Amino acid sequence: MVAGFLKEQERHQELAGKGRARLTENIKNNVPGWQLKDVALLFASGTYFAGGATLDGKYYDGIERIAEIVSVQIHPPDELGVPRWEGSEEEASEMVQAAAIHLGAAQVGYAAVKPLWLHPRFPFRPKRRPSHPN
Repeated sequence: MVAGFLKEQERHQELAGKGRARLTENIKNNVPGWQLKDVALLFASGTYFAGGATLDGKYYDGIERIAEIVSVQIHPPDELGVPRWEGSEEEASEMVQAAAIHLGAAQVGYAAVKPLWLHPRFPFRPKRRPSHPN
């Protein structure tokens, strides 16, 4: 029984590697539906599930803490070997709004972040821009 499970896990690892290679190649080639912003939405959608397998071939059973799930299911661009997304604040806002609505938000708004509102485990360390006085 254990040998069968290990064989299936090895097969899953192999397929996950092929999938990851295809994913990064499609992002690099800017294939419609496989652009970095599309893949980011896919990864964000996957954080709702606490079970199953990830692109790295890791298995999760039962309900895990969301931070642990996100740390494994979200793959930053540098981890995938692709350039990070660059764009204006307006473009970023439009993408966030589209993603939030896709994931079930009825409305999307923006406000300044107050560190008091955040969990201490996830400190807020914004990078300040010269054009912003605060």
